Amino acid sequence: DNVNDFFEIPGLNSQYNNVVLNVFNRWGNLIYNNSDYQNNWDGKNMNGEDLSDDTYYFTLKLTNEETITGYLVLKRK
Repeated sequence: DNVNDFFEIPGLNSQYNNVVLNVFNRWGNLIYNNSDYQNNWDGKNMNGEDLSDDTYYFTLKLTNEETITGYLVLKRK
């Protein structure tokens, strides 16, 4: 349905450059990394495989001094 197909942070691309996104599973394993994030993560791991429905944790490094942390719930249906 093209709704919520990507992990998007409003205003990210217009306010910041070279944003680093790291996504971790519940065990703390890094499953996705992008050193120039452009609001385009679609719930796949670094091998391009769909991740299972679950809760994932992220760090979003905006600048050398500013990092946002949080979680997201991935549901495909």
